[in-house]
Amino acid sequence: MIDVNFIPNPFSQEGREGVRVDFRRNMPLESYLKESGFAYQQMRIVVSGRRVDDLNAIIEDGDEILILPGIEFDPGTWAVLVAVFKTIATIATYAAFAYSIYQAVTYRKPSMPNYGSNDESSPTYGWDGVQTIQEVGTPVPVIYGEHIVGGNIVNSFVATDGDQNYLNVLLALCEGEIESVSDLKINDNPAANFDGIETAVRLGTNADMVIPNFNDLHNLYPQSQNLTQNNPYVYTTVMTDVEAFELHLTFSGGLYQQNQSNGSLETWDVTYRVEYKPHNEPVYTDLGLITVSAKSRTAVRRVFRKEGLSPGQYDIRITRTSEDSSTYKMGDLSLSNVDEIKTDDLAYPNTAKLGIRALATDQLSGAMPNFTCIVRGKKVLVPRIMYDGSEVPWQDYYWDPEDEVYKRFSDNAECYWDGTTYVERWSANPVWCLKDLLLSSRYGLGEFLDINNIDVGLFLEMSRYCEEKVEDGDEGYEKRFRMDVVIDSPARVPDILTQLAGVFRGLIFFSEGAVKVRVDKPELPVQLFGMGNIIEGGFSQQWKSLRDLPNVVEVEFLDKDKNYQREKIAVVDEEALANGEPMRAKSVKVFVTKMSYALREGRYVLKASRYVNRSISLKCGIDAVVCQAGDLINISHDVPQWGFSGRVKSGSINSVGLDQPLTIEEGKTYKVQVRFHDDVIEERTVTSPAGERTTLTVSPAFSTIPQEYDVYAFGETGKVVRPFRVMTLTVNNNDEVEIAATEYNENVYDDSAVVIPSDNYSSLSTDIPVVENFDLTERAVTLADGTIENLIDVYFNYPDDTRHINKYKGCKLYLSDDGGNSYYLVAYTEAREYAISGNIQKGKTYYVKAVTVTHNGIEDSLNNAPTDSVYIVGKDVEPDIVSNFQWTWGGNILTLVWSPNIEPDLAGYEIRKNDLNFGVDDGDLVYRGLATKFVLEPGGRSDGTYYLRAYNTSGLYSSHSASVVPVNAVPSQPTGLNADVFFNVARVWWEDAADTDVLKYEVWKSETGDWSGEEEKVAEVSGRSVMVDGKKARGGDVSGSTNNTLVSDSLIGLDDDILLGDVVLITSGDNQGQESRIIDFDGETGTITIDGTWEINPVAGDTFIIFDSFQIKVRGRDHYGAGSFSSALSVTFEGLDENALGDNVITARKIYVACLSALTSNVGCLTAGIIQGVTFQTGAGGARTVFDSTMFRSYDSACNVMFEVHDGCVCAKTLKLVDPNCDCCYSYLSAGQWYFHDALGNVTPYVKRIDSGVACTGSMICLAGWCTQPRVLAGINKLNSYDKNYSAQTQQWDVYSTTPVFYCNSSVDYGYCFSVHARLMLAASVGASCLRDIGFGICYLSAANTCSVCVRHRFQLWCNAACANYFAGCLCYDICYRVNGCLTWCKCSYTYLQPYANVSQLKSTQDKYDVLNLPSGQCWQLMSCQTGVSWVNTGISSATCCNCTVSVAQTSPGGLLEGFCNCYIGGSYGCIKSGSFSIADSWSPLCDGTWTAYCTINGPAAYYCGVVRARLCNGQYSYPQAYYDCTSFGAMCICTCAPGVVCCSSGSGTGIRIGYWRMVNCVNAPSAGCMCSSWCVCLCNCTRTVCYCKMFCSGSADYCAYMNIYTTQDTYATSCILDPTGCLNWLAIGYF
Repeated sequence: MIDVNFIPNPFSQEGREGVRVDFRRNMPLESYLKESGFAYQQMRIVVSGRRVDDLNAIIEDGDEILILPGIEFDPGTWAVLVAVFKTIATIATYAAFAYSIYQAVTYRKPSMPNYGSNDESSPTYGWDGVQTIQEVGTPVPVIYGEHIVGGNIVNSFVATDGDQNYLNVLLALCEGEIESVSDLKINDNPAANFDGIETAVRLGTNADMVIPNFNDLHNLYPQSQNLTQNNPYVYTTVMTDVEAFELHLTFSGGLYQQNQSNGSLETWDVTYRVEYKPHNEPVYTDLGLITVSAKSRTAVRRVFRKEGLSPGQYDIRITRTSEDSSTYKMGDLSLSNVDEIKTDDLAYPNTAKLGIRALATDQLSGAMPNFTCIVRGKKVLVPRIMYDGSEVPWQDYYWDPEDEVYKRFSDNAECYWDGTTYVERWSANPVWCLKDLLLSSRYGLGEFLDINNIDVGLFLEMSRYCEEKVEDGDEGYEKRFRMDVVIDSPARVPDILTQLAGVFRGLIFFSEGAVKVRVDKPELPVQLFGMGNIIEGGFSQQWKSLRDLPNVVEVEFLDKDKNYQREKIAVVDEEALANGEPMRAKSVKVFVTKMSYALREGRYVLKASRYVNRSISLKCGIDAVVCQAGDLINISHDVPQWGFSGRVKSGSINSVGLDQPLTIEEGKTYKVQVRFHDDVIEERTVTSPAGERTTLTVSPAFSTIPQEYDVYAFGETGKVVRPFRVMTLTVNNNDEVEIAATEYNENVYDDSAVVIPSDNYSSLSTDIPVVENFDLTERAVTLADGTIENLIDVYFNYPDDTRHINKYKGCKLYLSDDGGNSYYLVAYTEAREYAISGNIQKGKTYYVKAVTVTHNGIEDSLNNAPTDSVYIVGKDVEPDIVSNFQWTWGGNILTLVWSPNIEPDLAGYEIRKNDLNFGVDDGDLVYRGLATKFVLEPGGRSDGTYYLRAYNTSGLYSSHSASVVPVNAVPSQPTGLNADVFFNVARVWWEDAADTDVLKYEVWKSETGDWSGEEEKVAEVSGRSVMVDGKKARGGDVSGSTNNTLVSDSLIGLDDDILLGDVVLITSGDNQGQESRIIDFDGETGTITIDGTWEINPVAGDTFIIFDSFQIKVRGRDHYGAGSFSSALSVTFEGLDENALGDNVITARKIYVACLSALTSNVGCLTAGIIQGVTFQTGAGGARTVFDSTMFRSYDSACNVMFEVHDGCVCAKTLKLVDPNCDCCYSYLSAGQWYFHDALGNVTPYVKRIDSGVACTGSMICLAGWCTQPRVLAGINKLNSYDKNYSAQTQQWDVYSTTPVFYCNSSVDYGYCFSVHARLMLAASVGASCLRDIGFGICYLSAANTCSVCVRHRFQLWCNAACANYFAGCLCYDICYRVNGCLTWCKCSYTYLQPYANVSQLKSTQDKYDVLNLPSGQCWQLMSCQTGVSWVNTGISSATCCNCTVSVAQTSPGGLLEGFCNCYIGGSYGCIKSGSFSIADSWSPLCDGTWTAYCTINGPAAYYCGVVRARLCNGQYSYPQAYYDCTSFGAMCICTCAPGVVCCSSGSGTGIRIGYWRMVNCVNAPSAGCMCSSWCVCLCNCTRTVCYCKMFCSGSADYCAYMNIYTTQDTYATSCILDPTGCLNWLAIGYF
């Protein structure tokens, strides 16, 4: 929308109209004017504060259009120029500063200077002091005179030069051209105290050159994005016209790796890749890999820059390509900022600028610092003052009103001005500065005014008054007024101009076609007003109320002699206060920067309040137009009886005829004033005799004969007229002029010297004091977690700062571990000693600097700081020798274990294969860590000797090694070998070998029993038995024999060795039943040779059967090979067949089923016995179940094996475990997965694989061969679990593991890796209430990790004047906070009002709880500060209070004193109790004597008032436990008093004092309220002096202004306090 306002008369609200029309793009200005319907021809058009003559101009949405008449001023109208247009208020922005000259158009009653309040929007005058801002759209300040400013950051960026970063800041200071820029400070610290500071200044001319380093426009966008390996981060630029970019990368925790053997720091490399592309394109351009190498524990910063881009919007991709940080490597890379750059050279003409290039150090890092500098401001047009051919600077000359010439301050030599030449020079003359503002079209009212609208002559006259010489109170001179002001905050133009005019007590108005300015100064009246020219009924008076008349003026200003700190000084009407007037204070804020100017303004305000308390309003005819606003006029009027006045009837050279009879009394002198027709006023002495007169004779004669209708005034001498200052003149429709004026009194204008209060700053040094006796030592301490750490103890003495302006507050300690080449901040302390900790390494030299920090926040330079160094020897006591070093060997796993050492500084254990080079990483290192168990997989039965030592945090190892020689023995012989033979099957069994790592047993068979190589392995089992099949029994007929042979044709053709070792049994004939072992066989002839001889030789036709027989041996096998064989066992099979049995010979009792080859029978139910050696089958084919002597199998219909039990192994596709009583819940195994089932169905996921173990915190664990990502559980095995430094908070462990990551190095080397960690965390909690009991303005520290503080303030605020009402205090206060060690304060504001329902409540102490929520968990420095106080009238009349006087009486021993005794009764101080008290005493000889005095009050109750006990022995007098030499006791006095009483002697204060005999009385000590001392007893030369109190009551002023921080209660944030080493249990489960 567009607002169009029609203003026919800028001096009136009448007739104004306004409309709103729709905004249409590219529509010209004139179209909007036509659409508004207002007449705009021959009118001035103002668009958003600027005059526009081109009606085809294109305006913006939201603009305001004003239609105004041309400036044609009515010379009969008086007004303040700055009230012309409402919208002009947006033209410029200025500081609030005011003598209320705007009342020239809104006048109601007299108003004294009111200098406004602080403008919180001003970066110069706000409560936070001068601040550097970085804001867009704020006005460019205008600086007149000389002032401190912070500037507005228009460009900032960080540049990198190698490993050094530079902060570049371009400050826009103010409008130019200015004189100079000086005294740069950074965070209130002079720039000279910083290393690597460079500056460049441009004074704001139209031809300013670009400041070096600021050829580009930088737009910095914070990111704080962590970069991890192979996880790219993509940033899209905000701007669409980027021509270059910079990536600001930070390693906030440093960049280094730690040697695992000795803990030393080493260089580590981190690599990243940068790519970019236009935002709408698909392909990135690769800028390559960038490697950062460093060895630093402090933050490492790098900047990557890409330039030469076409303007556009870009995507930037940053990828970390190297590994992330780990336990021994630190390099967390983050993208902190992206700087989007446009390569434009901007010179910012007509703006004064300061370019700063600062090296980023620990002094200057983190947040943007606050910059301040002194600017000698705007050059303005001033007269060119010359002396001896050379121009004299403005500050070097003054105006002499008596000689009416400019003179030099240095020698009072007259200077020359030609009366016409003006030049642009720096000047603080407020009149010339105001003129510059009025005429400037860039920042002032130049769009509306030009030089023809300025009364240059009057401006020159007023400027000379400002430049008159006055005493400065310091034995020198200065100009009467000067303007030192920064105009930088929003305000209405009328306010701006009137506030600036207040600098020189000026009045701005428009008259006779020109802007004029007048100064409130001593002047002569220009017009007389009396009954003759004041319209009847047109006179009225107004008076100030008593409360508008302060007797104390507090002046607040920024003092340049104290670094422009806010100062307050009081100007007091001593006479008024001495006359008993209650104090009426008034505060004013003035824009001066010097104490003498502030005092003069305070004196002016105070005197104006005393002498100017009346204003008048009168109406008169048009002849009043000869005076103007600011003129002095005389008033004579009958109502207040300021003489008698009227119109002249007639006159002569020595007489005047009056229009009324006037009475002249005897003995009085009279005066008459006549204002002639040419406005000349003459006053003459009346010489007419006493009586009533209508004609007055005068002496001396008039210079002109009075004419009819001239105005006269008559009265007693001194009472003829009263002078007034014209404030406004208004012409009404009846051609009458209404004049408003304030009382005029010359006493207000006091140019006498001001008295500057004594201030020891003037003689103090501005140097920053440094600490003294700076010294370093080393020590080792046991930490809360039991480890021992090296510390550097820093000791020093506070500096003597009594002769320094900058007072010492504390110091920052900087540490160097590289020989002093670089330093980093480690601590801030306000104590005189400090212990530096944290990776202080043995065998290194460290340097420490102590940099002073002052109370006003100034930090000294590193170059000025005292320095010392210390070599770290470290702890040299080694750990104990490790005990109980043992080993176990199971399978291929060798486990080494030992007992833990108990030293608190134990760092770990180391196992090596040799007893040398402990601490060295070489091929002999087996293990290093904190665990007390280590597992290996040796490649053989013996792996040599293992040596074990412990080491501590100092790197020391045990003096000797513990050692073991592990050996895995060959498996021992199995014992108990036996066999059960069932026809042709034998079950061989044995006892386990003694070894625990036997994997399997081998079963070997020898047919011959020779065991000479012919044996064979018949089985390999993991159990303790095996089924061995024998050969089928072989029978036949005997063909022949000898005594040791048997021949059978049925054996011909068999292999020669097939029957070796078998047993032949004769089954018929005479030799039936005879058997023997076969030792040889000839298959060609069928001849058997037996072992031994036959008892009876078999004969042809006899039958025989051969049973299989052999020997069995068993041996164990472990991971490394086979063990020893058992002894041999002979096994003989005794199978039966039809050849061995006759018909009907075998009964059922003797049937051995395992040997039956065919037996068909319905066996029924088998209820007992053993069936061995058979195969059972539930079907001939298809789905069936089969089991035999070696296995059990189940087949499906397709003959696939579904279930099998064989050799102790169960093989199945699915194994289901179910409770028959609840078949809906079961578990089952299927295809290597573990399923669960409940009433709702299958429960997922399915367990695929599981593993567990113990690992050190931070260790990497690899699960070899795992194909699926496991889920990991971690738990505590052995960890420190408490930190005593945080006993007030709940401590809890955070145990966790990283996400498993897959690795694949080859087809056989793959799996998943993860690491386990533990952190001791502080849970969020609320601490106990902490008693502070300190005043405002005192700093205190919160606990560590505090995120919120509840501050309990205690208040009592009230006051009263004598016999007047009570007032309740209303306090405004801030709670300021900052991180401990930082310089910048933040604040939260609060208010408190004392309750006043009654006097008791008013005088009670009240508690107020304020909760301060802090940005993060830190140790915070806090402080409560008063920002303002006001008083509320309670309407309650004040009561009286008591004042105390003290009288003295003396008694000798045994005397009686009548008087008063004021005792402490019932917990409160009461008023006097009347009565008498007695002195009871006993006096012993001087040596070892005692003297006791006490007093009692006679009456029903006795009150114990006081006891003094003293002892004198061997010339020493003691009380209490303090000794004084008394060489002449008789001439000495010792006195002790109760609290609140001062003993008057050669000393002062309370307690025990030594003085001479002239001490004769005690006085009441100053105290708030109404309290009297309890007692005071003095012992003087064996004479008691008893001091006691008398009291009386009277009305008096009283007050209590009690502000106290009573308690605080911290709330702690969640944080990590310990990340220790230790052991953790882990469980990894793989799921399907």
